[in-house]
Amino acid sequence: MANDKKIASYRYRFVDALRGLAIVLMVINHTARYWLSFHPNQLIYFTMIFSGPLFLFLVGFSLALSYRQKTERQYFNHFKIIKKYFWRAIGLMIIGYVLSLALYGPAEMFRGRVLQSIAWCIILLLPWLKWTRTAAGRISGLIFSLSWLFILPLFFAPLRSWVEASR
Repeated sequence: MANDKKIASYRYRFVDALRGLAIVLMVINHTARYWLSFHPNQLIYFTMIFSGPLFLFLVGFSLALSYRQKTERQYFNHFKIIKKYFWRAIGLMIIGYVLSLALYGPAEMFRGRVLQSIAWCIILLLPWLKWTRTAAGRISGLIFSLSWLFILPLFFAPLRSWVEASR
């Protein structure tokens, strides 16, 4: 029993350390242009490459960890937990749209931003949460996630032309 608490404690410290790293990278990403004397494009893109995916990883990891802790209790209702996470994602999406409206105006309100992306990732992850309780589900999820390292480069050219066209 004491050993289980030590393992859980280690996991939380690991997740907190990754959260701290993601926050530091995000602060550098959003503020570098104001405190660096040179044009910081490389630094901004470098931090963006790591901070965004790290945040999304942490969202999924924390969601699965929270779901696992809730389901280890003797009495739990799967659909009640999913409903709670769904409404949190909807709330996050609404906050994202309100911030987009306040910061960028009505013309830019419905363009995809970070908070909306995180909310969509949560919503898309919900059907797979129950599957993460099994070893096969976790291994399949890992393989699926790692496969994107090889799939994403196939979409780089079309995405680049889409970004250029939307400027």
